[in-house]
This record gives sequence, structure tokens and C-alpha cells, in this order.
Amino acid sequence: MALLPSIKKISFGTGTELRFRKYHYSLADAMCGIGNQLDRALASCSNASNTKEALRTVAIFATVVQCMTSHISGVTNHIIHIIKEGYSCFESSTCSERQKNWTVLTNEGCNFQHQFEKMHELMAGLISVFSEYSTDNLHPYFHHQSKLTLLQEQLKLLAVNSTGYLQPPYNQESKLPVMEVKRYQDEFLPRLYSLAMSLRNLVLVFDDTGKYSRSITLAIVKRFPLGSPERRQAILRLEQDGRAARASVYEELRSKFPMIVYDEWKRPVRQRVRNVSFAGCPGRILMDLCPIRTTLCEISDPDIRCEAAHMTMGIFSPRCYDLDSISHQRWKDLQFYFCPRRFPPPYDANHMWDCDSSSRLKWYIKHCSEKGGSPVFYNGGTGGTRRFRCTKRNAEGKKCKFGFSVRCDLIDGYYISFHSSSGCKVNHLLHDLHKK
Repeated sequence: MALLPSIKKISFGTGTELRFRKYHYSLADAMCGIGNQLDRALASCSNASNTKEALRTVAIFATVVQCMTSHISGVTNHIIHIIKEGYSCFESSTCSERQKNWTVLTNEGCNFQHQFEKMHELMAGLISVFSEYSTDNLHPYFHHQSKLTLLQEQLKLLAVNSTGYLQPPYNQESKLPVMEVKRYQDEFLPRLYSLAMSLRNLVLVFDDTGKYSRSITLAIVKRFPLGSPERRQAILRLEQDGRAARASVYEELRSKFPMIVYDEWKRPVRQRVRNVSFAGCPGRILMDLCPIRTTLCEISDPDIRCEAAHMTMGIFSPRCYDLDSISHQRWKDLQFYFCPRRFPPPYDANHMWDCDSSSRLKWYIKHCSEKGGSPVFYNGGTGGTRRFRCTKRNAEGKKCKFGFSVRCDLIDGYYISFHSSSGCKVNHLLHDLHKK
């Protein structure tokens, strides 16, 4: 098995920002674990007293569980690689004690009992906060209390059973079989990933005006049977309360698209619409994205609504942006994420671009580009990066240079980054003169 490619690993700071660093798995990384970083993240979650705090805590829980899952996946993949290589990586090592106890040490790096206990303890407060919505079936948080109660039971079991891939007593003399680690991967990791997905699906954010997005509105309406008086009454009530327009809701319900393209009902005119057209190709692609700071830079541009809150919370609030308007140098410190609730990242680096999320994301990008008159095709890539290129040819018959890259980290998911770490552009966002 090949070693894991370079992935992004989250580093939880003491402030409100989350910082990134490049991460490569090695034996030392597998042994040390990430428990301290996760502890710092959970320490920032106090007993929630209002909905905003509760949602932020749920979002952090989702990120923490995703981080655990991807870490365990990386560690166990690395261990399987070592075993298949015949432990040859130890031959030149001088640390004999570590050689002897490496299976125990790496197992400790996969033991997250303490973190699950902390989440289980905090979950009671979250359930209490959302209990007030459990009698209003037209509220987005109507099912939150019951769903969190079920998740609390899962956390209780995980707090007891998440001891790693070894069961005590540890036999440090015998070599660990591949099948044992593989069985642990197949049985335990899907449970953790399912928990992360369930937590993400509870992070429903709507703006201060009280209007609900398309996805939130449709989730409420579809609680009631198709064609029923209850559904009609629900739609009418949502309009009367100023949550969503009745005509728009019915139009969306009749839509045959496989997914929601733009989650906002009315896209605000904040994009810089350029009326430049190259042989009928305007070069305008609108997509739902969430701008996230990668440094402590200040963003003053009114076109960019960069979340000032904890990144883990802000990433669930995508808005519609024009790729051309967000690709400029002054926004080089931003990465534009796709919502991880709509396109959740996998936990295994080997499946970043071989999973349901990546397939739906490719469809979404192609659809948005065709709708904007700048059709692109999936052009492959390496590692965690994939490239999309214009389908047209220029006046000279060569391929148009217009293209952009989508990347993935295993914690928060898929994003578009237009600049390298040095601030230089890495994509070509201008179309050539197309062939007529």
C-alpha cells in the first residue's frame, strides 16, 4: 500500500481562528497522536446557554470527530504499510524501546476515550438548549433534541469502547497481523464517520433577517406528506412568517435537478458582473462558497463576507460567489470552501476523489459552469488537487487556458484556492478569445 499523500491537518489555536499546517504521516506522528489539539478544541466549548453557542459546539464536535476519524485512518494505513514492508523501517532505527513497543504507542494515538467523555458531558447542555424547539414542527431545529439524544447514547458507547485497535492485555512481543488492523478500520471508522456526518447535518445556519435558505425550507416542508393539507399549511405559514416565499417553494419542489444549486432564494447583487464576452462566453461561474481566512488578515472588501466567528462554525454558511470576482490578489489569504454538509469530505486520503461527495461536487461544478456560459470539464490531477478546464478552443484552435483547481483537506472538505502559499496565482481565470 502506498503511503498517504500530503493532507491538511487542523491545528486548534487558543483563539477563535483555526490554523492549518501541512501534514505527512510518519511513525512518530502515529505514535504521538492528536489528543492535546482535540482537548484544546473541546475546552473552547462551554456549557451552551443559547442557540448560537449550541450550534458552534455541535460544529466543533463534528470537526473533532472528523479529525479523529481521518487521524485513525492515516495511522492504521501507515501501520498496514509498515507490516507489509516487513517492518524494514525499524532496521536503521536507534530507538530500541520504541521498536519494541510501537504497536502499543501507536494504539494510544488512536485512543480517544477522554474526548468522547467530554463530548458526552457537554451534550446534555445542547439537548436542553434545543428542547424549546421540539414542539414547533415548522422550525429548523424541531428534531434537534431527539437527534442529539440519540447521538449522546452513541458518544456514551464510544467513550467506553474507543480504546484503539488493540485490546488489552497488550502482547508487545508478537507482530500485529494486517487483518486485525483492517478489521478495525472496516468496523470502527464508518461508525465514527457516521457520527461526524450526523453532527454536521445539525449545523443549520440562517441569517439575521430570519429567512430560511432553500435547503432548510425544503427540509421543513418535506416533513409533511406530498399533497397533504399539512404541507400546504406549512408553506403558507412559512410565507406569513417571512421565512420563504410560497411561489418560490412550490417552484423548487417541482424542480427535477438532483441537488440544490444555489441555496439562497435570491442571490444578492454583490458579485462584480463583467459584461465582457469572448465569442458568447462571459466567463462567469456562480457557486455557493464560504470564504475562510488562512491567516489573521483583515478583509475589508464589501464583496466578501468573511466569517469572523470560529472557522468551524462559519464554514457551514456558504453564499453565492462569482469565481472571477474572488480570484484577485488582494484575497490571496482566503480559501473558498464548499459547505461540508452538502459535500462532506471522506476520512481516508485515498478516497478524496473516489467517493460520493467528489462525484456530486464534479457534477455541481460542471452544472454551474454550463449555467454561467463557461462550461468546464474535469481534467484530473494528483494528490488532493483536481483541475477543471474550459471546454472551448481559442481562435488559434488551441485549448482555452481558463481553468481552476479544487483541493481537499480531510477535516473541512473541498475548497477553491486561487493562489499559492507565496501569494502567486496558480490558476488562469481569463478566457482566451474563443473560436467562433
